[in-house]
Order: sequence, then structure tokens, then C-alpha cells
Amino acid sequence: MADWQELLSWDVQQAHFNWDTRGRVGPGRLVLANSHLAGLSLEGGYLHRALLRDCNLSGANLQGCGLEDAEFVSCNLDGARLGMADMDRMRIAGGSYVRTMFSLSHLDGCVVEGGTFCDAAMVRVTWDGAAVRNADLTRALMTDGRFERATFVGCSLREVDFSRSQPLPKAAGRAVAHDATFEECDFSGANLDGLKLRGARFHRCRFDGVRGQPIIDGPYVVTGSATDVYARWGNP
Repeated sequence: MADWQELLSWDVQQAHFNWDTRGRVGPGRLVLANSHLAGLSLEGGYLHRALLRDCNLSGANLQGCGLEDAEFVSCNLDGARLGMADMDRMRIAGGSYVRTMFSLSHLDGCVVEGGTFCDAAMVRVTWDGAAVRNADLTRALMTDGRFERATFVGCSLREVDFSRSQPLPKAAGRAVAHDATFEECDFSGANLDGLKLRGARFHRCRFDGVRGQPIIDGPYVVTGSATDVYARWGNP
């Protein structure tokens, strides 16, 4: 039997479900550390409030999983599939998510502290109210994302594609950064074409070679960095 089939057996999953739905006291919570879970297949699994630390989930299939309030600490999910997952208020601390597929997932209110997300697929992911700090999202595909009230601090957003896939009025709720805050982030070479910027704040960010024309649907603020973007994008 593969490691993951034993560590995430039906009995283990049932015990975690019972713990989570019956007051979250006593034994039963799914807590795994230093576990080899590469290639696991748990599509649609119930992992709300699970804790995984230093686990290898490279190539795992977690599509459609429930991961609300779960914690992944220093885990490897390179090449894993997390599409259409419910990841609201999840905590991701460190770890590697290179070429991981997150498309159509919800990360509203999540907290990301560090970690590498290079070349990740994040199409139509919602980040409303998320707090992301010191994460490397270089070349991530974040087309049609929603970042309302999200905060990104010290992140590499180099060559990230934030663009809108369809012209307005189609998909009006996509590619939205209303009231988002970006502080000390590197947007070098990023594509912001069609991204709505009303209320967005950029502080001490880099915009070398930034591409595309955002939608200026209201005031936005650029401080402590090259303000020539106003000339390119339009005055707030």
C-alpha cells in the first residue's frame, strides 16, 4: 500500500471529519508531519482545518478539496493539482508550489508567508482579503484573478500575467484589484492589461518593463517608486 493510502485512509478521513464537525475537541484532527504523500489522489477530499508540516505532496491530485482554515507548513506541492479547491482562510507558510495548478480556486482571506510559486497556474483565482508576504510568484499565470482588499508585501511578481482574458462588459468581476495594497513588490515584466485598479495602492514597487494597459476605473496611488506609470496608465 502506498504511504498516502495508509496515512489518509478512509478511517483517518472519517475521524478528521468527525473531529471537525463535532466541536473540534479531542483526538481525530488530521495532523501529518514529514510524510511522503507524492502522487496522492484525493480529489474532492475533506481537509478543512487539517495541518500538514514538512510533507511531500509533489504531483498530488487535490482538485476540488475542501481546505478552509487548513495549514500547509514547509510542504512540497510542486506540480500538484489544486484546481477548484476551497482554500479560504488557509495558511501557507513556506514550501514549494512550482508549476502547481490552483486555477478556479478560492483563497479569500488566506495567509501566505513565503514560499515559491514560480510558473503556477492561478487563472480565475479569488484572493479577496488575502495577505501574502515574501512569496515568489515569478511568471505565475494569474489571468482574470480577483484581488479585492488583498495585501501583497515583499513579493516577486516578475512576469506575472494579471491580464483580463475578455473585454468588458464580459467577465466584469474578473481581473480586479480594487482596494488592494502592494508594498515593495517587483512587477518587472508583469502584464497588467485590463486589470481594474480603483483604490489600489502601490508603495515602493518596481515596474521595470511592465506591460499592458490597466483599467483606471477610479483613483489609485503610487508612492515611493517610479511614478512614470501614471503617464503610461493614466492619472488617478
